[in-house]
Amino acid sequence: MRIRALVTTVSSLQAFQLIRFGALFLVSIIFAKSGLSTVEIGYYETFLFISSAVSYFWLSGIIQSYLVLHTSNKTFGRRENGEASPELFNLFLLVAILSLVCFVIVLVFDQALLNPLLSGRQYPYTGLLMVFILVNQPGFLIEYVYLSLDKPFHILYYGVISFSVHIIAVTLPVLCGYGVEYSLAALIFISLIKIGWLGYLIWKHARINVSWKFMAEHLIVAYPLMLSLLLSGAAGYI
Repeated sequence: MRIRALVTTVSSLQAFQLIRFGALFLVSIIFAKSGLSTVEIGYYETFLFISSAVSYFWLSGIIQSYLVLHTSNKTFGRRENGEASPELFNLFLLVAILSLVCFVIVLVFDQALLNPLLSGRQYPYTGLLMVFILVNQPGFLIEYVYLSLDKPFHILYYGVISFSVHIIAVTLPVLCGYGVEYSLAALIFISLIKIGWLGYLIWKHARINVSWKFMAEHLIVAYPLMLSLLLSGAAGYI
């Protein structure tokens, strides 16, 4: 009982972020010890850098504003806990649409984005990068769906399982002597699994109701957050 009292949605989300950082840090250590060349590690880091740089600000803004809107908003009014959520379904649609926009931007401006990072060299995994940008962002919603459902232990279970799979799937090809492209393909595979799990959560807890009005309301609320995150985070990326 005492442990349950200590595990809140806030503490579990903080633990989730620590697990995420630990998993990414461990992958970096394994790559450095695996015999991969610095060029291949650079390709992997560039892959993550570009996918994050084109989405970090709007994704965080969308998620933070969803936590404000998910039970009370102008479009759907107030909703009781346990009631099927049209907001969740429209959140997924909005993130999918913005992911598609990012995909198009990188497709059109790929050389302008990649050349400064690679000193003019051609990036060999542009196709994998495009797919990853398209499918990666929806998976970030899962822990916040559990947060909105007030399920702190689910956040912890999901974090432990998902990042354990992440570490194994990304590092195993390299440890077995394969190239970094197999690790990049593993990232895409993990993202697809997350989309499948998010789809299950939407089927279980959401109400299918496409509302452009709610998405517009969501963007209006999220816009200041997105702009603030863009300005505060841009320096670090530059």
